[in-house]
Amino acid sequence: MVDYYDDENMMTIVDYSVSRTPEDINHPNVDKSIQLSPTPVKKTEEIVEESIFVTTRQGPFRIKAGELVEVLNVIEGGELVSIEVVTDNPYLATFLQMDDYRNKEQIGITAAELLMRGRDEYSEREFYVEDRRPDGMYVVKYHPRRPDEYKDTIKIHVRNEIRRTNQVFGLLENQSYVSRGGLPSPQNLGFLGGGYVTDPAIAAPEGITQYLGEMLANPINADPYNVNIPNMAVRKNALLDLGAAHPFVGEAGRCTFVQAPTTSAVTVKFGEPGVKVTDTTGSAAVNTHRWPGHVLGDSNFTSEQQIIIYAGRAEAESTILNMLDTTSGGLPDERQRLWIRHGDTVYFPGIVTHWERLNTVSGEFVATGPGHNPDSGQPKGAILLTVSPGLPFKPGTIYIEDSQSDSLLGSIGSISNANTTPEIIVKEITVRRRRKRHLVG
Repeated sequence: MVDYYDDENMMTIVDYSVSRTPEDINHPNVDKSIQLSPTPVKKTEEIVEESIFVTTRQGPFRIKAGELVEVLNVIEGGELVSIEVVTDNPYLATFLQMDDYRNKEQIGITAAELLMRGRDEYSEREFYVEDRRPDGMYVVKYHPRRPDEYKDTIKIHVRNEIRRTNQVFGLLENQSYVSRGGLPSPQNLGFLGGGYVTDPAIAAPEGITQYLGEMLANPINADPYNVNIPNMAVRKNALLDLGAAHPFVGEAGRCTFVQAPTTSAVTVKFGEPGVKVTDTTGSAAVNTHRWPGHVLGDSNFTSEQQIIIYAGRAEAESTILNMLDTTSGGLPDERQRLWIRHGDTVYFPGIVTHWERLNTVSGEFVATGPGHNPDSGQPKGAILLTVSPGLPFKPGTIYIEDSQSDSLLGSIGSISNANTTPEIIVKEITVRRRRKRHLVG
């Protein structure tokens, strides 16, 4: 090695004492920008010429929001044969670097943007995607017909940069969502309230609420939840990258469902979107904006729908209804999210904007729930909920039997929380390469 002089105007000091073998390349002191030298630097090092086919597999594992999982990071020469990433979320980013080539700056490529570009068939020397499979998985592939050669470096990692939110099945202010960290932004806000999901697996009457979150996060042979609410952010900024589907599918969209207890049968009846379900004195007005509402300037004019809950099946507002309140942890309070199940279908009307109950003495609806601290001695009749954005249609009447009954085919409750640190499941990552030259010693 050429001698150096203690003069900052002469030459840079290079320390070759750091080992650069593939085995310890992930050590924090390793300078991974160093290229593979044509000849060994230290007497104890040796450059091995070989031709070995290597397959690297990882998974299954979970990756939390903000985390990066390194699949491969070595200094060597060789040929890349293929990459295959199987995941439950189209917004997982896959990054590839070979020497000076990078598949995409910042964090890498996602299935969401590949689907948006229509790259769901084989593309030579480009990443492509297999759309969602029946088991809920997306597959991102790279498989050139002739292996890609690299001389010095190959790096592969996957990364979860999904933003945290507590509004899965809820409502976003201004209907606007911008992804972070270089991820594409969804064209539609398919994770918000205002839709429903149907799955034969959730039709069983017993113990369904306990497993509802698992079934919705892992739909097999069923379509995932997706509602057609436009993302205003991508309409205001034409420079944003667009992605298909939305980030809160699979494990990232997991929620906790709490069922409201019932000791007798109740009836749940929806009103038409934007129309009052009852004209009884005190009943809240309802927004008449067309679903899902619209955004003008900084104001959010959302749509609304009303739902009334009666005791028994007679649909009489004055019949005493002592259960199904927010104090029991069952029904959501104002600004919280609501779910209603009918057989194999779960409806997500969004958040509760007004919570009222009929005072059977005065015959008027009054604001109630923990947020309003009503007189506990008041006789309580039907419950009136105003929700937003509501559903763009009126479902049929839903009967909920005694929660202890085996005939329970309907249920209602609150979404206590969304996954505020959204995780992605990576089922498997497979990398095949031919190693031709690497440093040992």
